[in-house]
Amino acid sequence: MASFSRVPISQVKSELLEVTTECNLRGLVHSSQWSSELACSLQPSDQTDITILQNLFQKDEKFLTEYDRYCLGKSLFDCKEFARAAFHLKDCQSQVGIFLYFYARYLEIEKSKRYQMQRPCS
Repeated sequence: MASFSRVPISQVKSELLEVTTECNLRGLVHSSQWSSELACSLQPSDQTDITILQNLFQKDEKFLTEYDRYCLGKSLFDCKEFARAAFHLKDCQSQVGIFLYFYARYLEIEKSKRYQMQRPCS
């Protein structure tokens, strides 16, 4: 079993910031908040958020070509307009776009179930 004392704090902070970015891109707000709080509790490192974002974009080049659609879909998602978000994200090929598309569809289904349960029976 690896000793945790051998892992550099800067590496842990860098990975937490990368997880924060990944979760934020996918709309996982609570996971993003949790990982960013952990990252902020650690000592400052020499690696910045810009470097992490550059590394993230290099991993998924399709994301860069779909960034305009992602921004529209994510803004609709943040406004809780899940059906419209899914509509604009349906043709995405990047990992982030596909995840957000399915997550928006799932939340729209759950939202409609909740709405149907609240309607009075007549």
